[in-house]
Amino acid sequence: RTILGDAVTVGLLEVNPLATVRVSAPKHEHRVPTSQEVEALVAALPGTLGPMALVAACSGLRLSELAALEARDVRLEGGVTIVTVRCGKGGVRGESVVLEPGASVVVERAAAGGLLFPRAGGGAWNRQKVNDRWRAVCRRLDIRGVRFHDLRHFHASLLVDAGHREIDVAAQLRHRDNGRLVREVYAHPDNAAALRRIGGGA
Repeated sequence: RTILGDAVTVGLLEVNPLATVRVSAPKHEHRVPTSQEVEALVAALPGTLGPMALVAACSGLRLSELAALEARDVRLEGGVTIVTVRCGKGGVRGESVVLEPGASVVVERAAAGGLLFPRAGGGAWNRQKVNDRWRAVCRRLDIRGVRFHDLRHFHASLLVDAGHREIDVAAQLRHRDNGRLVREVYAHPDNAAALRRIGGGA
């Protein structure tokens, strides 16, 4: 399809016969890491990647959003840390998320100014470098089937297990579907916790 599209661009073809063909990518089975695995990964990731992973687990922010976070994007409101996303998926910018108290490292980093999670040599991380280091640490810790993006699922699952409504979790993840994606894709609830809540022993 790409080659034929290039041929149309340079005038070799009038129309690309495959322009409307879409092949769906194979779905990744999300394995939400356990709290112990998240703690181990945060401790083992080099440089600013550990704090970045912690913030992903405590906010549901995407890798690209975390890499672009600057000090000016963090503010405290009534004792709650709010992060404004300036580099959102699909061009969505200026939306805010709540950061759980466990990620107070963001407030400390914000005090220094500039990028919150710069590379060792300065500048922003890119997806390939983060994923390369993530996979190496996962191999070293023998944690299988967990991607950096699964920290977003981890956060959504924690919120659902804490009893938050799917529509509220969707707002935190900046979805505009009234909680459908949370229900169908992002939340991997702990059944034992659900039964404890139902039994009144939350």
